[in-house]
Amino acid sequence: MKIFNCVKGDMATSFSRRSLIAITALAVIMLIPICGNISMLEKSGTLGSSSIGEYILLLFMGAAPFDISSRYFPFPITWIMACSVLLLVNVNYTDNIFSVFGSQFTVRSKSRKRLWGIKFISLVLGCIAQLAVFYLAAAVFSAILGAELTLHVSADFADIFFYDNDPAALASLSGGGWALIMLMPALTLLTCNVVQSVLRLFVRPAVSFTAVMCLLLVSLYFFSPLLIGSFAMFSRIAPLLADGLTLRQALISNGAVIAVCYAVGAVRMSRTDFI
Repeated sequence: MKIFNCVKGDMATSFSRRSLIAITALAVIMLIPICGNISMLEKSGTLGSSSIGEYILLLFMGAAPFDISSRYFPFPITWIMACSVLLLVNVNYTDNIFSVFGSQFTVRSKSRKRLWGIKFISLVLGCIAQLAVFYLAAAVFSAILGAELTLHVSADFADIFFYDNDPAALASLSGGGWALIMLMPALTLLTCNVVQSVLRLFVRPAVSFTAVMCLLLVSLYFFSPLLIGSFAMFSRIAPLLADGLTLRQALISNGAVIAVCYAVGAVRMSRTDFI
């Protein structure tokens, strides 16, 4: 019960309404140009009426695996914006470890590792809540913009926006398929926030944020399950892409990174005297 109360109090302090409002605003701002693009295609007759599912797909579409011999360098600005803001809202998350909260908790519990455990659990739960808010805000605003209240993906939409992928697989997505592809970007961004928070124990917030964004940008141009940024792109996930990344690979890669980050953070906290 004490741990639950500590986690609850820490989440209330660290994940404020301001961060949730920022995430909601991000989803709305990002959907405006997407809506304009889709509206032009609908008016020209190239695309039929769109669904909420199609709007959400464009938010984390990312880019298909990059061919190094090609002259075309993908730069999915929508995907980069989504990742950067979902990292920025938590860039100072670990700061109150070194504040009054951290000092008081350490004195009462006589355990720095327990403090790190509380922060780690709070971060995971807070990121899950933030990503849920992001998806929900995107769905609600898509409906306001006129999208149909379904997750159906039309064949025309798949041909236009996911031409490097398997249009048939995209158009035939079921409930289980949607749950799969929605989970993988969320899991990856959770991992990125964990990495950023651990780096913050060693370096300044600007450096930790820049390091994680560089990792995501490297993932954009080099397709590998070892570069976790690829799991945050719908266009690289199986079955939408032949030989694409699977949920098993995502769980192994992200799980390994999270486990290492927890261990590194615990060691760092046990050797840090901040009282």
